[in-house]
Amino acid sequence: MHERKLVTDLIDQIESVAAREKADRVVRVRAWIGALSHLTAVSLRTSFEQHAADGVAAGATLDVTVSKDIHHPDARGIILQSIDVADGN
Repeated sequence: MHERKLVTDLIDQIESVAAREKADRVVRVRAWIGALSHLTAVSLRTSFEQHAADGVAAGATLDVTVSKDIHHPDARGIILQSIDVADGN
């Protein structure tokens, strides 16, 4: 359950940023996974693909950095580092 919440929160953040930027489509997402999040890069990508399928980030490439620092303040979470959007022109 914790992992699902992390991914849905990530998708919500992506959609919020995309809406703020008036973007129709997100093409790349960069995310950081905390060492204690119970997620791997593979499991995050799989969940991301499933949860993003019907939204603005459908089909987006997900670049993942996995932390090994168990003492990082966000070691149990995911941080959205950046998104790239499609040029609407």
